Amino acid sequence: MADTRLLLLAQEASELPLLSSLLQDATVRPIDVAWDARGHRLVLLVGRYRWEQHDQSRIRTALRIDHVLRVERRGWPVPPPASSAGAHDPTHTVLALLAMTLDGDFLTLDFSGGASLRLTLEVVDVTLEDLSSPWVARSRPSHDAA
Repeated sequence: MADTRLLLLAQEASELPLLSSLLQDATVRPIDVAWDARGHRLVLLVGRYRWEQHDQSRIRTALRIDHVLRVERRGWPVPPPASSAGAHDPTHTVLALLAMTLDGDFLTLDFSGGASLRLTLEVVDVTLEDLSSPWVARSRPSHDAA
């Protein structure tokens, strides 16, 4: 398995579909999503399926989105109240990133299970950076035809 890593930057709307396709089926836990309101940055640490490789592998990847003015969540898993000792913590649920789309100033990240993040952007400034060596994936993601 080749240890090739990507470092890509999107600063134009036309560059986002490539990043979206490379991130399709990336797995993320809500606990691995960090919003820095003061720094206007959202970072996701994901297990990216390496569609660009012919082997069946994943790699740890950081998706950094800068110049974010606002983040809205829909269907997002939230941690249980502190009084719910022993309850399952949904922030450890694994979600799959299905698509990343831009509509005007809004960048939407759609995840499995109906969860989504809608970001209000000042400008397009998105970085995808592979951080680790790849590992063998248990399976190749597949999608039902509509």
